[in-house]
Amino acid sequence: MQPPSLKELIEILTPNLINVAPSGMSKDQQVIWYKAAALRISEKAIPKDLLEAAAVECFFKADHPAKIMKIIWDEIKEEVQRRQKRIRELRAAIESESGNRPRLALVEASDDDRAAITQSLGELTRDLTRRAKAERQAL
Repeated sequence: MQPPSLKELIEILTPNLINVAPSGMSKDQQVIWYKAAALRISEKAIPKDLLEAAAVECFFKADHPAKIMKIIWDEIKEEVQRRQKRIRELRAAIESESGNRPRLALVEASDDDRAAITQSLGELTRDLTRRAKAERQAL
């Protein structure tokens, strides 16, 4: 559930703001309004797809800039909460499932272990090289 970027938010909400903004709303006031909307969307974790759908509905319902975010939230509140609940359930299931699995412990290899592994890798390399040569000669 990714909220939209600031650029996407402006693109999504601009038709609503233009539709209801008073003619005297300055650019500075619009910037403040967008920042407040971005903060609200971020704190409510409103995903982009739901914001887009709600913005379309809001276009026909809002009659003042102060009402835009309330209308949008009212439109999608239940779906956002349903998605957040589902995410919590999935996380809990994953944590529960991973809690039942044995965990691998990270153990520092001793010098003897390293030497044995190096020797085994050397022997394996020599064996594979001999086999490859034998196969080439057989062809």
